[in-house]
Amino acid sequence: MKNILAIVLVVLCALPTSAEALTAKYDQLDAELAKRDMYVNAKLNRIDSLRSLFYAATTPERELELSMLISEQYLLLRADSAMAYSQFAEKIAEELGRKDVLNAIYIRQSMAFATSGFFEEAENKLKSVDTAALTEATKVKYYEHYVQFYNWLMAFGTMRDVDQTRAAMKACADSIVALLPADSGIGLYWQGEVSKFQGNYEAAEKAYRAALSKLGMDERYYASASCALALIYLEQKRYDECEEWFINSAISDQKCAIKENYSLQAISDFLVNVRGEEERANTYISYALADAIYYNNRLRLTEIAKKFPDVAFRYQETERQALRRMTMITFIIILLVVGLLAAIWLTYKQTQRLRKSQKTLHLMYQELTDVNKQLKTTNSKREKYASLFIELSASYMDKYANLIKTIERKIKVKQTDDLLVTLHANRISDADAKEFYFNFDSAFLELYPTFVSEFNNLLQPEYRIVPKKDEKLSGELRIFALIRLGINDTQQLSTLLFYSTRTIYNYRSVTKQHALSPNDFDDQVMKICAYT
Repeated sequence: MKNILAIVLVVLCALPTSAEALTAKYDQLDAELAKRDMYVNAKLNRIDSLRSLFYAATTPERELELSMLISEQYLLLRADSAMAYSQFAEKIAEELGRKDVLNAIYIRQSMAFATSGFFEEAENKLKSVDTAALTEATKVKYYEHYVQFYNWLMAFGTMRDVDQTRAAMKACADSIVALLPADSGIGLYWQGEVSKFQGNYEAAEKAYRAALSKLGMDERYYASASCALALIYLEQKRYDECEEWFINSAISDQKCAIKENYSLQAISDFLVNVRGEEERANTYISYALADAIYYNNRLRLTEIAKKFPDVAFRYQETERQALRRMTMITFIIILLVVGLLAAIWLTYKQTQRLRKSQKTLHLMYQELTDVNKQLKTTNSKREKYASLFIELSASYMDKYANLIKTIERKIKVKQTDDLLVTLHANRISDADAKEFYFNFDSAFLELYPTFVSEFNNLLQPEYRIVPKKDEKLSGELRIFALIRLGINDTQQLSTLLFYSTRTIYNYRSVTKQHALSPNDFDDQVMKICAYT
């Protein structure tokens, strides 16, 4: 009997406890969070390399290829940048008549719209896709984005028929499974999704685990499969396994530099509601908030903003309870006249830590307030310049329509000489150009209010440019304003400002000669108002 007990004790000592294994997992997650900037910077360096190739591209086809690659890199990192490059790619694809690429662009844009809460626009993009023209790889993306769209819609949008929505999600998952190799990591993941939609959690768990055995932690689908597996365990109240796989999913998100993520938030919720570990939960919800801000995911920001005060309150309550316990201990120690000085020192340290925590929470709240203000300002500017664009477009469309009517009338009565006079008369007039300059100057200076002063700081004092009283920007300033906006091509500048290419070239050359640092003058211009 003694021998049996000894063997049991040896075996128990040799196996790490569940708590020890989870502690090791949390240590691994914390180590990856400490390296999150390194992963993001590595991805940004890859993007910068692609952008360098993009700016050096000499053909529309090459620009299209590179803008698609850049948009793909940004897709789960920063929504605004992904949308900007996909819109640029959309414009080129339309000019080149590349309907196959337009389909891929619409699919990609649907995610950016959905994460921003524009569900109608996201669904319209997906409906614009010509499914008959899709390749198998693009079809997988198409159905995958439809599943993601439905997930976002059910979580944050106007509630539709749940059973109908789940049936649509299952149909998309079935389509993906039919297109992928059955034994591939991604294929196994989607088999798990199909089983989950059917309510067969046992089959779903088996498929997810099979998928994870074939995927690396630095692959996006590893994070998705881990999170899906954790949600099954949460439903089944298998809390240790749930916690382990949420952590694995969060680690994978960090390795992949994915800012559009859910796992950190899920871990925070789990720690608060199941484990009662408010301090660690507060740390992870702060990371989740930072990721949502970086990605500019308004829905995640709203979701986290609702949870953050509760987590913070519980964290403060834990600290207050700890302080009360310390006070009681101090009182007992005082009554017993044992360790009076030690008790006073511990109370002081605890109070200092509480004040530091409150200060940290206040700073976090202030950062969240600043983000909300920035979002309001951004929306206001977007509406204002959208209105300006519509007014200008309407004005030019009206002029164009009137010109067409005049031409048709003169052709019918064979007044060809008058027609030539009419065409010459309808060229861009000085008044039209002046109006364009005024609108451009006003819009640009509102976006970059300190542009003129910062630009002049780059020039030698005797060559600084001061606009006339009746203008906001001079010709030279207007050229470099467009360059600041990323329009660097001389021909494009000539077209936009109604100058000859020689004039543009001369203005740029002379101004550069008068710069304090001519060698890096162009780079310095691009940094003007960088933090406006």
